Amino acid sequence: MFKQTQTQNQEAQNPYARMPKVHQMIGIEDLFAEARRKASEQDFNGGRHVVIVTPERKFLVIPCPPPGSMSQEKVTEMAQSFKQGKGANVAVIAYNEFQEKETASMRELAEKIPFFGFLLGFAYVGQNVWMFEGHPSALAAGCRDADVLVVDSGMIPHLQKDWVSVATKVMRIPEIHIHDRKTYSLRRMSIQPDAADLPRSTKKTKILGLDIWQIAVLGIMFLIIICVIVFAAMMMLNSGIR
Repeated sequence: MFKQTQTQNQEAQNPYARMPKVHQMIGIEDLFAEARRKASEQDFNGGRHVVIVTPERKFLVIPCPPPGSMSQEKVTEMAQSFKQGKGANVAVIAYNEFQEKETASMRELAEKIPFFGFLLGFAYVGQNVWMFEGHPSALAAGCRDADVLVVDSGMIPHLQKDWVSVATKVMRIPEIHIHDRKTYSLRRMSIQPDAADLPRSTKKTKILGLDIWQIAVLGIMFLIIICVIVFAAMMMLNSGIR
């Protein structure tokens, strides 16, 4: 009851931070492969764009400002947002339901996605940007092959509990940034790897409650004791023969 009330309060404060109803489809991986392809394309003037995958699983292709229209200072700032730089695959989780199913005005985009200007800037400087809502049926497909994942802080309460684990397992580089609606800023998220995902060399394997190195030491000590016993037995045997 408390969780339901809490969620309702959050939606009342910000109606554009909620999980929309989505069309669940079989070919979701193919859909997002197409979204990545579209995000990497340029128009005939060299202009770039942000690709939005809507809840109906359609594409909205939003053009960036024309090439050369952004100041060099702003270009440098956008290019330095992520260490991957130009050509990085940037997946974005944000609210993606609009009044018109086939289009969205810049006013509506700015209203529902407060940091949409950031996304246009990222695409403008050469990063491949696609956006979706983060529904469980699309989370893995939507994050696949991403170098960076940008998440709207308002959407986090509406994502599945293990969203970080699901996302990082399919990303090329597990780098997640949260856009804080209160401060209107990006902050990089510290990611703790799951124990199951750690390389084998970093896992502590135990047998009967002992680490491998402890078992190895005990084994060596056992062999030394056996050798001492055998040596003593041979000495006694030689003494008896004499």
